[in-house]
Amino acid sequence: MRGACAWIEVGATGARSRPQAGKLHGAMEGYEWTWVAVGLVLVESVVLAACGWTCPLTILTERLGAERGSVSDIFLPQWLADRIFPICGTTYAVALLILLFRLAK
Repeated sequence: MRGACAWIEVGATGARSRPQAGKLHGAMEGYEWTWVAVGLVLVESVVLAACGWTCPLTILTERLGAERGSVSDIFLPQWLADRIFPICGTTYAVALLILLFRLAK
């Protein structure tokens, strides 16, 4: 088990052992997975915008015959489900600004 944990640790921190190739690389060092997550959220935003700010799975379930494709009422109270995009969008924007501020430092 220790060997597996050691290999996971080497894989997770392997990028940190590379020599720095300039100021930008040094500032981003250790944030590789953060930038992957930022990119994935941006891709998701583009998909949502292309689908009229409706989840593509909602569109698919309604095409397949569901009266209402939304399942957010199962997991969240309606008042929260109605505000999920503004809440999460604002949180994401603030987090991205903090990351950019730290990168500029």
